[in-house]
Amino acid sequence: MLASLGFEEGHFPFRYLGIPLNSSRLTSSMFQPLLHKLRCSISHWSSMFLSYTGRSQLINSVVFGIENFWFSSLLIPLGIMRQLNGFCKRFLWQAMEGQRKMVFKSWSSSCRPRDEGGFGIKEVFAWNKPLLLRWVCWLHFSRHNIWCRWVQAYLLRHEDVWSVQPRHNSPGSWHGILRVRDDFVSRAGSVSSATSLLISWYMADRFDVSSAYDFFRDKSRPVFWAKTVWYSLNIPRHSYISALAAQAKLATVDNICIRGLSIPNRCILCKAAAKNHQHLFFQCPVSHAVWGAILSWLRLPVRRWSLMRELRWFRVHIWERHWSSTWSRCALTATIYTVWAERNFRTFKDAERSVDCLVRAVKFFVSVRMLGFSSSLFYDEIVDCLNS
Repeated sequence: MLASLGFEEGHFPFRYLGIPLNSSRLTSSMFQPLLHKLRCSISHWSSMFLSYTGRSQLINSVVFGIENFWFSSLLIPLGIMRQLNGFCKRFLWQAMEGQRKMVFKSWSSSCRPRDEGGFGIKEVFAWNKPLLLRWVCWLHFSRHNIWCRWVQAYLLRHEDVWSVQPRHNSPGSWHGILRVRDDFVSRAGSVSSATSLLISWYMADRFDVSSAYDFFRDKSRPVFWAKTVWYSLNIPRHSYISALAAQAKLATVDNICIRGLSIPNRCILCKAAAKNHQHLFFQCPVSHAVWGAILSWLRLPVRRWSLMRELRWFRVHIWERHWSSTWSRCALTATIYTVWAERNFRTFKDAERSVDCLVRAVKFFVSVRMLGFSSSLFYDEIVDCLNS
């Protein structure tokens, strides 16, 4: 018959739309095309000069776009997930494959939402589950499409999706869906609670994957400085450096010494005091002079506060949606970024800029940003302030 029809005899496993299909459980070797595609993409991007913002954006959009195609159909083995996490982690922190790099912020904390101190990157281990949970949701609500009718006829066999158990001859993907279902019911507490959650996530024939992901991921306490640092009109690369500074996760001398390296414990800006985050922002005479000039420019009282105290003050007093609040938040993150950039400039290029030069750099950042987003209603007022 094969000779008459001109067909070739197929063998398991085979691929359909790039997804491996097999009559038995998928092995790690069958996921090598996914790893190869991500490795090639990340190797290409690593040759580009990208900021933390650009790298995290590529991870959230392109990388997770590739992963979603697989995650929506298969329960990914833990070993493969660890390799995917490794690719993303090395790319974010600019480490080459096989290279060990000193990183001061853990990957798990980087994968938290921004209001919890993270970078808003999705966590691979938690992201696979809500994508597979969609199939359970469709079996519960949309029972008339072809896939649901096939599952009801051959896999459910008139049983309920919440009580059915996998059979030894069930497809491997079906085993993965039921494992996610069991985890979901266990976390929810009961089938009725799980059903109520699905009802709240299923609206207008669409499943809210983001809410389901928030349910599965590990949560942390919100950080008070998030709205100041991650304000939508701040310059993105300034926000990233400011978020690391707020958590004391920059490569300051104290952080480097804790990890076993022996380097002179002094501030490269003022050449005197021990160098740590509290000193650098803004107890150091140089950084304090820059921030003091910016505070005067913002028409705010000049004070010698630490960064955390400044952030608490901003949270309480700089809250209204007015151009001056936007201006102040942008100036704070621009100052943090400029001070850190000057630290790197003096460390690696053995050159330095004056305080006046640093103040002009901060004003330039704020001026360009504010004039680009300012409302015509406040345009003249903003120009007067920026020129002062």
